[in-house]
Amino acid sequence: MGAEPGGGAVTGATRALARRLARYAAGERLYEGPPAERILWGLAQTARAVRLVGGDRALLRAALLPTSLTFLGSAALAAVVARAEKGRFFEAAFAAFVAVSSMPPTLLWRQWVRVGLEARRAAGAPPGEEEHAGEPYHRVVARELWKAARQAAAVAVGIAPVALAVELVPFVGHGVTLALGALWTWYWVVLDALEIPTELVPGRLGEGEPTWFERALGAMGRRSRLLAPLRPAARFSGWLARPWRNEASFTERHRWESGGFALAAVAFLAVPVLGVFFRAVAITGATILVCELDPTPPSPEGSEGGTAEQG
Repeated sequence: MGAEPGGGAVTGATRALARRLARYAAGERLYEGPPAERILWGLAQTARAVRLVGGDRALLRAALLPTSLTFLGSAALAAVVARAEKGRFFEAAFAAFVAVSSMPPTLLWRQWVRVGLEARRAAGAPPGEEEHAGEPYHRVVARELWKAARQAAAVAVGIAPVALAVELVPFVGHGVTLALGALWTWYWVVLDALEIPTELVPGRLGEGEPTWFERALGAMGRRSRLLAPLRPAARFSGWLARPWRNEASFTERHRWESGGFALAAVAFLAVPVLGVFFRAVAITGATILVCELDPTPPSPEGSEGGTAEQG
């Protein structure tokens, strides 16, 4: 039997795609290109991050402690749930690990900052600058717990106005709302991965501009009186997300690369065993994105503050 028509072309295209992925994962920079190619480049940075975490001894040593503590904490929480639910330990452990990985690192903030510093070195970037160097540990924990509460609120209620509007549209279906919720939650996982790499960039970043979703909700609320409730929702979501303004601005400027990075990161999280290194790989991959795409990040003119919490 002969080969199917077009089979050789498909094989050739697949090989060409694999070669481009390999080049990007090896460190080749894509300065310009169509959206699909930029998505591919962003996707390859997760593979590059996996290679750095696994091959750089100092980075791996820095990642082992917070990774182990996060996993042990998730396992302990899963054991409690499994005891009440009569089994289901592994499902509960994975769910707990995903939940912990999607929130700010709070108690382990300093350990993950060390991972970010080592990731900059491993990626060949200049040394990073700690925004809160020398701050007492109790103040670090208090600040990060407050940010975690704000992030949880932003994830929980930030999509609510849009979800309500979707539910009111005939024939759209509840599945669309669930899909929007999943995308919104994962977007915040990406913002969280970008947080430490962004804050370690040398120089002050400024407070940042209002996020794209705050502006979008506000614009929708001004379109008609029926949508007017979206305007206070925009202000509230903007207040909740204020500590992540610079990270949201990064994803807006580099949406295709950020999208590719997000796709690869969620795939890595699903890999058995290796997925426990998700946050280390995510921080390293986000560091590569920040260092490659924004080596000199924009700073609002006349800004006096950094990315520290405002309000």
